[in-house]
Amino acid sequence: MGDKQIEWLIDKLSSSNSKFKIIALSDQLLNPVAKYENYSTYPEERQKIIDLILNEGIKGVVFFSGDRHITELSKLDRIGTYPLYD
Repeated sequence: MGDKQIEWLIDKLSSSNSKFKIIALSDQLLNPVAKYENYSTYPEERQKIIDLILNEGIKGVVFFSGDRHITELSKLDRIGTYPLYD
């Protein structure tokens, strides 16, 4: 995404009053396997997004991603807060 898009995303999520915030991405964010096209191949950017969601106290985030030819549900458990799903 790059810094500008990540800043925009976090700003919009932070200012939203919606109970759930669905983020649609072309590639999986939470899949931990750095293979094929997903954000695990960009570990610093992936972690930055995850950390900012936690640090900003943004609730109700769900990722909906594509670019896979299978069905998969990824869950990221986080200490002290809700898990993230993709």
